[in-house]
Amino acid sequence: MIRVIRPIGNSCGLIIDKAVLDLFNLRAGSSVDVTLAPEGKGILLTPVENPEVDAERAAHKARVREASEHVRKRQAKVFKRLAE
Repeated sequence: MIRVIRPIGNSCGLIIDKAVLDLFNLRAGSSVDVTLAPEGKGILLTPVENPEVDAERAAHKARVREASEHVRKRQAKVFKRLAE
C-alpha cells in the first residue's frame, strides 16, 4: 500500500485507511509508538494501549447504548408503525 506524506502545518502526516485503523482498533486521537523498523529500513507504528482512552470509549459506547434503548422504548409505537 503506497501512501503520500502530506504537509500538516510545520510537520507532515500520513493518511491511514479506515480498514487498517479498524484492524488495529485505532481512531483519531489514538496513541502509537513510532520507531525504526529492524535494520533501519522503515518506520514501525505500534498501537499503545491507553487505559484512560479505552475507558472513555467504553463509557461513551455505554451512554450511546443506553440512549438508544431509551429512544427505542419511548418511541416503540412509532417504530412499529414504520416497520409495517
